[in-house]
Amino acid sequence: MSAIHLMTAKPANEQKIYNAQIEIIYQTIPIHLFTSGSVSLLVAWAVWSQENSLGLTLWLIAGAISIGLRYWSYRAFNMTQHEPLQPLTKWAWLALLQLLVYGFMWGMMPVFFVDLAKDDTAKIIVAYFFTAFIMIGQAVTYSSYKPMWFAYALPATGSMITMLLLHDAADSNLWALYLLMLVLFCISSLQKNHRSIVEVIKLKLEYADLMQQLQQEKEKADRANQSKSTFLASASHDLRQPVHAMNLFIEMLKKKTLPSDATLLIDRIAVSATSLQGLFNSLLDISSLDAGTIEVNNKATNIATLIADLIALNTPEAEKKGLQLRADTDDVNIITDPVLLLRILSNLLTNAINHTDQGSIAVKAKTTDQWVTISITDTGKGIAAKNITHIFDEFSQLHNPERDRNKGLGLGLAICKRLAQLLETDITVSSQEGQGSTFSIKLSLANNTEKIAYDDASVDEEFWIGNVSIMIVDDEKDIREAMPMLLESWGCQQAIAVSDIKEAENAINGALSQTC
Repeated sequence: MSAIHLMTAKPANEQKIYNAQIEIIYQTIPIHLFTSGSVSLLVAWAVWSQENSLGLTLWLIAGAISIGLRYWSYRAFNMTQHEPLQPLTKWAWLALLQLLVYGFMWGMMPVFFVDLAKDDTAKIIVAYFFTAFIMIGQAVTYSSYKPMWFAYALPATGSMITMLLLHDAADSNLWALYLLMLVLFCISSLQKNHRSIVEVIKLKLEYADLMQQLQQEKEKADRANQSKSTFLASASHDLRQPVHAMNLFIEMLKKKTLPSDATLLIDRIAVSATSLQGLFNSLLDISSLDAGTIEVNNKATNIATLIADLIALNTPEAEKKGLQLRADTDDVNIITDPVLLLRILSNLLTNAINHTDQGSIAVKAKTTDQWVTISITDTGKGIAAKNITHIFDEFSQLHNPERDRNKGLGLGLAICKRLAQLLETDITVSSQEGQGSTFSIKLSLANNTEKIAYDDASVDEEFWIGNVSIMIVDDEKDIREAMPMLLESWGCQQAIAVSDIKEAENAINGALSQTC
């Protein structure tokens, strides 16, 4: 890398290293321009005299032009879009030639503006000291691309060394030797700095390659995870149906007259099947959310009615634990998807009941400006501050260290978080360990205040099926076999199951013809 690069085609890694070296050169141009301009003025002032004033003026003008051209190339380089493997050879040559011209300009200083026979020692020292000063600075900053340093140092110092060697004044040879040793010292420093910079460039490129590989692997894993979620979401119905059918058959078995040991066995199977269905549903639900297959159907919903139904559904479970379940809601309408919101609140309320051993649970919905804040507050175990940020993570269960499957997989709050994102809101948590927790969600208020009936049938309504006939339409054979048997065991007059609309029409026509 020390020679001038004439080739434009290089192996990929070598090309990257070469380009990085040239980029460093252009990054350091501004500081060099400031230094060059300042030193040029100081040297001109030090050697100024009536005889050489015109020449020094022209020399300063030439230096200013050189600085301007270098600044132009710096701007042009930074404004140009460079491809990763695009050779920067032309930019290297441009910077090299500009610095070579600048080096020859400094080489003119001892030839035209310093007379070793007439000028005092101070002017001579100034003439080569500032030249050497720039040379030392460039030995550091131009170490990434060594030809740049030689382009300046050889013409700038060569003329002074030559004049000192040829002059017969006292100590001139000593000055020449001193300046030559300084050049050799700079070359040694240049070599060491160059090796260090190249190693740093290599490490940086290796790091960039590793980060790129890591990003590719992450994208690959994300695609695989998305494919998994999409598959599970697409197959959700087919995967749920066998489990659902199994629970139906178990429910029918429980209604049969069986020996006591068989009844006990069926009860245990039922508990396991219910647990399996809950775990399976959680996994499929979160897969559907990750796959983005759940649609949001926002509409005006009466929050008081929705929460009343929620309280009614969960009161039996709360009473089993001796908990007081109460509601405090404003009778207002909100804009939301009532099905998704009810799912969120049901999960939160179930968690509150499960983690509260005594006391009460309050469900509130309060209006502030154009928002309704729904909160569920319990007097349960609470959450430590260090754990609050993790409770919405998948498979996170703070109060289930034994990993009891009957307590779920730890996906409930993760599902709530994703559902809240679908509703374009967040779930906030405040908790104190040992004193309880409050989960809140904020939704926008509807424009009108007219009470809107909640779509779902009230849980208080009783429905007797003893005098009705029911038709089940389902594409799962096990469901078609199990549901009629279960409904008839509940007292249904007649229950038939069909797989599609055509079979349904035939069954209805057959029933009508028998009636006639």
